[in-house]
Amino acid sequence: MKKNTIIMFIILTCMFIMSACQKVPDEVKKNMEQYGKNGYQNDRDNTYCSVDELKNISMADMEVHDKNIIFPSKVDFSNLEEVGEMTFKFQQNYTEYMSYYCEQFGIDSSLKTISEGALEGDSGEVVDDNKVKKYLYISESGVISYMASNFYDEENISNSMVDTEKIYLSRGDGTDKKIKFRSGEADISEEVEFAETMSKKIIKGVDGFSTEVRTIHLLENNENEQYAIMNLQLKYKGMILDFFGGGIESTEDGLGKVSNMDNYINIGLSDKNEISRLSANGILRVEKYNRKDKVIDLQTAINIFENEMASFNKVDVCEIEPVYMLVPIYDVAGGEYYAKGGNEVKAIPVYSFLIKYGNDDSEIGIQEGNELVYFNVNMLTGEVYTNFESKGYAISEETSNDSKD
Repeated sequence: MKKNTIIMFIILTCMFIMSACQKVPDEVKKNMEQYGKNGYQNDRDNTYCSVDELKNISMADMEVHDKNIIFPSKVDFSNLEEVGEMTFKFQQNYTEYMSYYCEQFGIDSSLKTISEGALEGDSGEVVDDNKVKKYLYISESGVISYMASNFYDEENISNSMVDTEKIYLSRGDGTDKKIKFRSGEADISEEVEFAETMSKKIIKGVDGFSTEVRTIHLLENNENEQYAIMNLQLKYKGMILDFFGGGIESTEDGLGKVSNMDNYINIGLSDKNEISRLSANGILRVEKYNRKDKVIDLQTAINIFENEMASFNKVDVCEIEPVYMLVPIYDVAGGEYYAKGGNEVKAIPVYSFLIKYGNDDSEIGIQEGNELVYFNVNMLTGEVYTNFESKGYAISEETSNDSKD
């Protein structure tokens, strides 16, 4: 079963790589052109505010006009410190920490082998320790994939007859319940604190960010034991790093390019205070930062959203978040890996309107972002970015009722 896990990981990676470098069909290109970006240039309608004013904003103060759109009752920007234009860079030579991670997870580092991907710059090291049933991959840019316990060999990992319980902390769900681990019950609140503490303690290079659990997925195996997968978001000065990106757009040459990416941490717990799964999508460091004193206010962003969504039958916005949309800068035509060590990533501050769409009930790397479509409004210019077409989200009243069939 362990081989199946590795094969699945490789297949998913290859699917992403292929989609990012091969010719894009004309129909898909047309869709991308229609809904990938929409420049909003009507500056007369833009009003601005300071970040301090934004921190105290309330949905009760907002004017909404479209009855087909359901907005969240609350927004919380109180932890926002600053907003700016910035550039990150992927870490380089991150595999120098392989021995460190092996020591942290109790793996024999002498078993490591070199891993080379299909694209230039997609390289790393792998340790597959059969004796202790632990697997670890580290890339040169800080992509991390660790699997142990039931995540290693997938034995009894999920009971398909039991629905995944999902706790959305960012939407106000509480943690006042127990999780039934194999060794006994544990408080979810304590496991959240453990995951957040260990993410900062173990992962090298995230000290400039805050890490916090935003979503908890509780699954049950065939022996009626629960395990948890926690999605942790990264924040820089109160702005969330995009955890739901992964958009592909067409270049002039007809190639698929990673137009925006995500960056988050997943931690899986198969027993009390026991990390059995850890993944990260590359470790970023701040290269440039230009703080902005004024941003488009939330009312303007809502006006833009309502105007662009007027043709939809019904829209249910589950969250509005201040997010850094992440745009990797790389040589797609030259066959370069977008997450190559040292590559730049442009960070664009946006209001992200998140719309629930679909489900992710996978067993190993379940991720909240897979269940969402986004409508991002640039906080500085009003420009719009969405992933509606790539997710198959309906774009008109006529098709919206059939979009999930």
